[in-house]
Amino acid sequence: MIDYTNHSPQEHVVIEDRQVNPNDILALGNVHSVQLINCTSTKWEYVADALAEQSNLHSLTLRNCDVDDSVCTGLAKSSSLRCLRIGINAKMQSNVR
Repeated sequence: MIDYTNHSPQEHVVIEDRQVNPNDILALGNVHSVQLINCTSTKWEYVADALAEQSNLHSLTLRNCDVDDSVCTGLAKSSSLRCLRIGINAKMQSNVR
């Protein structure tokens, strides 16, 4: 599920309960914030590369996703990401700026 209900696609996108692939990320366009919740992927390395290519992505949350180390490697290529949250529960409070 991709939810644009409270925000325009250029601001904030929530993707929940699905298997994501790089094309899902590339189709988002010019977003500032992405939340992936309860997502899986067989291609996290390429999903992370697609996220890193988003030139205006400032905030990324990965909650209850089956990510691996390749996500961090891919996201390290981002020049715009300012806040990254990775967690396995609903109460995530760590912000890195």
